[in-house]
Amino acid sequence: FRGAHLHSSLELGGTSYLRVDLRGGAGGPAKLPGDYVYMNHRPAYIDAGQWGLMRVLPKGDKRILALDAPSLDVRPVSLGQATR
Repeated sequence: FRGAHLHSSLELGGTSYLRVDLRGGAGGPAKLPGDYVYMNHRPAYIDAGQWGLMRVLPKGDKRILALDAPSLDVRPVSLGQATR
């Protein structure tokens, strides 16, 4: 994609994590919409779920909206508290 900054790969262990700060936000400085896949390239780990998809929509697109946290049926649970 024109304007895309590509990084070929980065090696991490199975219990590692990676914090990614997106320069210019999702889609990079050029704000390129599309599906961005991240994964562990070893088949067994992909099968185990070490992959994901980040979908970047064009600016102003409202097909996917943020969740309104207060409207969710969520309640805090502390250790020792029974759940229903």
